[in-house]
Amino acid sequence: RMESNGAPGRINLSGATYAGVMEYVQCTPRGPLQVKNKGEMQMYFLDRLRPEYSEDREGRVPNERLSDLLSLRAS
Repeated sequence: RMESNGAPGRINLSGATYAGVMEYVQCTPRGPLQVKNKGEMQMYFLDRLRPEYSEDREGRVPNERLSDLLSLRAS
């Protein structure tokens, strides 16, 4: 369902997923899009990790701070 609204080389997030990760990543809002058997859903493209959580300039490699935060949330 979500795949049909994606784009090559991009990660498409639902509004629910975005709400769970928004403090760690930067995304581009895509607005509400029609999803098969779901109706309209808010969608986002994942752009990068936020600079404070990234090891590299491009925002693709998580740093130790993010790893520590996520392991604390999981416990």
